[in-house]
Amino acid sequence: MEKRKQGKLKILYLDFETCTLIGQFYGSIWETNIVKIIRHQQITSGSYGWHGESKVYSVGQDDFKGYKKGVFNDKEIVKFFADLCLQADYIVMHNGDSFDIKVLNARILFHRLTPIPPKKTFDTKKQAKSGFYFPSNKLDHIADFLGIKRKIDIRLPEVTDRCEKGDPKAWKELKEYGKRDTVVLKDVFKLILPYVKLPAVFSKAHRDSTLCPNPVCGSSKTQRRGTETTKGGVLKQRYQCQSCGRWFYGEKIK
Repeated sequence: MEKRKQGKLKILYLDFETCTLIGQFYGSIWETNIVKIIRHQQITSGSYGWHGESKVYSVGQDDFKGYKKGVFNDKEIVKFFADLCLQADYIVMHNGDSFDIKVLNARILFHRLTPIPPKKTFDTKKQAKSGFYFPSNKLDHIADFLGIKRKIDIRLPEVTDRCEKGDPKAWKELKEYGKRDTVVLKDVFKLILPYVKLPAVFSKAHRDSTLCPNPVCGSSKTQRRGTETTKGGVLKQRYQCQSCGRWFYGEKIK
């Protein structure tokens, strides 16, 4: 596949793991009446990678200065990921719009850190729900459907409890689990991208309208395949990428 550089667009793949909330409650186990939250949800670890790089990274609270065995404190890891997000033009996550970004913003607020600006995101779960009909829109199930090696199977609450006690093996398990999540995320993103509507910024990241706007592809092997009139009444040349199959529109036809 012939490729070109996708402008200067920096795409970040991101996934967080969190601890459970702990609270006091009345009632049955299924019909609870929480009267006090003893521990709020925290970011215990996070994994990430950059588009165009094969390596995926994973860090936990235990990797930062000030970590104390047996105590969860996510201030330093929150600062780390806030700074990382500032470097990204686009953030790819699964269920990130409903969970990861909101959790990060909540923890930034909790620690009274400087807020990060609103970030453009590509949520693979939203894309799965809007563009396809899968039996389940969980990342692991989509990966299974697509024949991708699935996530590592661990009992997450138990591993997190061991992390809280300072078990180094548990921290290693948790970070490996997150790293595998991000690898799966990258693979799912790559496979579904030719089939979904691309964010406009992907198309605008290069000047040559005959190149495939798919940032994972970027091929110059494209064919003119008819024309299309936009909603605004503009007639444009239609192309199909011969490498990834993506359809897209190029220059205006006068």
